Formats: sequence, C-alpha cells, structure tokens
Amino acid sequence: MNPQTLLHLCSFTYFDLPELYVRRLARGEAVPLSQAARALRRLADLGALACGAYLEDAAGVFSALETSKLRILAYENDNDDTGFVAYAFGGRGETIIAVRGSEAKGACVPTNVDWRDNFCAPLAGSVQYAAATAFADRYRDGSLLLTGHSKGGNVALYAQSAAQNPLARAAVFNAQGFACHALTRAQKQRLRAGAVNYVVAGDIVGALLCHPETRFYARQNPGTNAHSPDAYAFDANGFPIAAKRTWLSRAVEFLSRLLLALESLGVTNITRRLLACPDPA
Repeated sequence: MNPQTLLHLCSFTYFDLPELYVRRLARGEAVPLSQAARALRRLADLGALACGAYLEDAAGVFSALETSKLRILAYENDNDDTGFVAYAFGGRGETIIAVRGSEAKGACVPTNVDWRDNFCAPLAGSVQYAAATAFADRYRDGSLLLTGHSKGGNVALYAQSAAQNPLARAAVFNAQGFACHALTRAQKQRLRAGAVNYVVAGDIVGALLCHPETRFYARQNPGTNAHSPDAYAFDANGFPIAAKRTWLSRAVEFLSRLLLALESLGVTNITRRLLACPDPA
C-alpha cells in the first residue's frame, strides 16, 4: 500500500464511524471500508459532518476510499476520556491500525484533552500510549502496520515500538517526536528498524523533539498548511516527492530539545505547572 493511500486512512480516522457500523462491529462483523466511506461522503455532501480537523477536502478523501478492498475490523473511540481514537483495517493479509490526531474541544470531542496531552506527553508520557499499545496487541501475529497523522502519528510510533507483534512497522505523517530519554534502547531500535515519518519540509510539528525513526522530507503543495494532510505532494505512484528540509525545521528541533531539557531539569517547569501534568511514570 502506497503512502498516499495510508494518508487517506489517516484522514478517515478524523471522522466518527456512523452508529450503524459501530453496531455491526460489536456483533463481530467486519465492515467494508467502501460502505463506510460512501456513507460519510453522503453526509459530507449534505454538510452534516462536524469533525475533520485539518481536512479541506473530506469528500475527496471519502471518494478515494470508496473503491477500497479493505475492511474495518475494529474501532475504538475514547474521546470522552483519554481522547484516543483508532481504526483497524484488514486486507491482503495485513492489518493496518490508524490513529486519530489532535482535535480541539467541540462537536467530536468534549474537552481539549488532546492538546493538553500534546504538551504533557514529552514530560510525563501520553495518556494515549497504553491504549494504543493495547489496541495494537489485539494483532500479535502476521503483518501489522501502524499509521497516523500529527499526534496520531506520534502515538502510532510509540505503539509500534512497544507492540508484542515482532513484525509491527509504522509509516506516519508529520508526527512529533519524543523526549530524548523517554524511550528504552529497545524501543529506539525498533523505531530505527521499522518506522518512517513522512514530514512536509516546512512543517514544524514533525521537527519537534527527538526522532529515532527515519524521517523523509516531502514537498509541500502550494497554498496549503504545511501540517495538513492536504500539504503532501505525491508522484504518480502515490509516494511523497522528496524535498530539502528547511532551516526553520532544524531550528525548531534544536529549540524544542533545549526547552524540554530545561523543563525536565526543573529550571522552568512552566508547562507542568500550567497544565497540571502528571509526574513521569
């Protein structure tokens, strides 16, 4: 599966699964992704979609997935608590887990837990890491690929680094990094060996903190927000077109590491105090 299709799956995760399909999953039925995509596209055409952070062309994403052969195997939505939302897709002998990124308080999430967790995660670990790892551990055998955009990508990377499935890999998009000391040596080795982060060259989120995984810098479509899924320029085969990393990206990475080091040493402690982050595990 090419990265462009994976990014479509990441975009799909920003939308809640209609209740009809949630009930089918609860009965143990797999749901064709094409059916769910058509249902959501109809809602988009009616202007009835309230979710979808970053997405300017939701209908286009759904249309791209209407011919998919994948099936939705599982769906977890914990927006009322930790903010963790993920889908599991199956097809062609592979399971793909896609994790939703950050959402602001509104129609699809009752609190700003995602944004609070974005700042607390480097200091205390994300509240979503355990849930994502448990979700991944439903699929301990066979080919497993984890993906996600932004915070969803960061959480997917962590789950890949801790998953019990030895074949687990990750391909994520504009995902922020980790505190340099937050991962074990074994986790860092798994990320180096089996994870890639596709980062738009001008995106600053994908520059934040430390990145054991491989980063591939991609060209940005003109007129787009560098952090949006719409920003990626793909070639005819659905692979991101390479670009040179910007100096701003390099500067943001350096400064984010410096600020985190000061915060972790207690020199500033501003973030922990303001957000009441839990103590590191």
